[in-house]
Amino acid sequence: MTLAGSRCCYGPVRAPIRPEKWETGRLLWRAYYPGAHLSYTSALYHRERLLVPQAGPATCRLRCLDAATGKLLWEAPFEGSPGWSRQSPPVVHGNLAFYAFATGMRTVGEGGTWLSPHNQRRFPADQRPIVRAYDLETGKTVWERDFTEVGSGGDEGGLCLVGDRLAYSCFFGRSPERDGKPAAQGITALLDPATGKDIWRTTEYCVRGGCTVSTRDGRLYLSGSSPSSGPDGCYVWCLDAKDGSLIWKSDPLIKVLNVATIGSKFIYVHAQYQEGYVLDKVTGKTLKVFNHPYKCTRFTLSEPYLLGPNLDLIDLSDPLNPRIVATGPRLDPSQCVASVVSGGRLFYTALAGGLQISEVFGADAERFTPCWAER
Repeated sequence: MTLAGSRCCYGPVRAPIRPEKWETGRLLWRAYYPGAHLSYTSALYHRERLLVPQAGPATCRLRCLDAATGKLLWEAPFEGSPGWSRQSPPVVHGNLAFYAFATGMRTVGEGGTWLSPHNQRRFPADQRPIVRAYDLETGKTVWERDFTEVGSGGDEGGLCLVGDRLAYSCFFGRSPERDGKPAAQGITALLDPATGKDIWRTTEYCVRGGCTVSTRDGRLYLSGSSPSSGPDGCYVWCLDAKDGSLIWKSDPLIKVLNVATIGSKFIYVHAQYQEGYVLDKVTGKTLKVFNHPYKCTRFTLSEPYLLGPNLDLIDLSDPLNPRIVATGPRLDPSQCVASVVSGGRLFYTALAGGLQISEVFGADAERFTPCWAER
């Protein structure tokens, strides 16, 4: 990727951009569903469809839209208040779409907001941790797993695919006991996606607050922030996806958030408002502390570049010397989302205003004429 001569194109885009539309930024379609808001996660694009989870005080729906037209193909209910902590979009395998959530509604009287906060010390009993499988063609429920027998919670967690298996991990908080016995802080399980049955499960290791599970090369990576300090505070745990056994545990970290971003030789995790960590992939040891106070950013990796908010491009060719090699324009003060790569271009959507920006590089940038300069 050549950084010289980069240029940008702006446009209020609300749908996937076809290649012939990339240089126009024109609005293709817009869909509005009153009564449901957001689940603090992204939509998932799959085979000309968009899966969009939305939740609000009145209703919670997983909607399947035609990506080209915005037409509603089906919608299916789920439960619970939306929250800052619902990290994962839906996951698709075969003809099934999977979504993880927690039941129970938070009312305005409880702390003045219906948004569940990050890092609750414990969760009420009506917050049941649920994984549900929907038929991708109809939206009908195929199976459902309720992990209430282990603990309460479900919004602090998420899903990922490990080959043809479904991995789930969530945080239950630090309840001192359950039914007179020491309580599990969470659960991590590998599930058969066709039936939802356990292949294995463990309560020894799980994600913590504000994080979801990630995977690469047959390993699972769990992280997040616990509401307590001490020996089980903030770490990254690396598990063998075959049986859930621990491969390594990282050095102590602080307030890591969102997800472990996995490269071929290193892992990157981020502490909100404070610093980032480059970890050795083999041992979990900290290679470099990257002192840049990003907010609640979920980073994207297109090696050797780490993509941050506002089109920040961090060169990690040398993990011991991270360098910001390109940045801007600064159009999003929240910094909670990163840019993504598609078709050799960077795309970024401002969280608050929804403004979409696309940036091209090198020879493409030299040939490119923005739409406002064509007239």
